Amino acid sequence: MDKKRLFFNKDKEKLPCTTVTFPWFIIGFLIMSFLNTLGLFTEETRFYLQTIAYLLIFMAMGALGLQVRIETLIKNGKSAFFACLFDSFVLSVAGFFIVFWTY
Repeated sequence: MDKKRLFFNKDKEKLPCTTVTFPWFIIGFLIMSFLNTLGLFTEETRFYLQTIAYLLIFMAMGALGLQVRIETLIKNGKSAFFACLFDSFVLSVAGFFIVFWTY
């Protein structure tokens, strides 16, 4: 599908409708944040929950990495890479000047 037709559908043709699934982990995150704010977790429990969270994030990032095709990333990812590189540079320079001027 052409990218322009995705945003500017001048032909008024019916495009396939896709549903967006709700990220249910956000509910768990909010519940755990609320419980932690109430002080219901000991320091040891927080350590174990943090370790489990790191492992789950590691597995999720690995699953995302397994779905990436290197040739597609090289072909289409150059502009995104350079945009991120530029944004990082701008944020670094801005952060430097904010710290320099405020201290």
